[in-house]
Amino acid sequence: MNLIDLVVIALVAGAVAHGLMLGAAIQVASFAGLWAGLTLGAALAPVVARADGSPGWRAVLALVTLLAVTAAVSGGARAIG
Repeated sequence: MNLIDLVVIALVAGAVAHGLMLGAAIQVASFAGLWAGLTLGAALAPVVARADGSPGWRAVLALVTLLAVTAAVSGGARAIG
């Protein structure tokens, strides 16, 4: 076993412990919210990106829109769960 194996084992053990403490309902709601947020963000990103003319700012606006919508919907779903 090398150092990478030990790090991976520690991360998996931490994820298992976190999952046991958190509960399934919150995890499922958060995961569903993540996918719903990604879908909604991907639909809104082109609309928001059209607000600016330069290609660089369009890419930034699209990325920020995608990430912000995903974080908001995922966080809301986690709070509901």
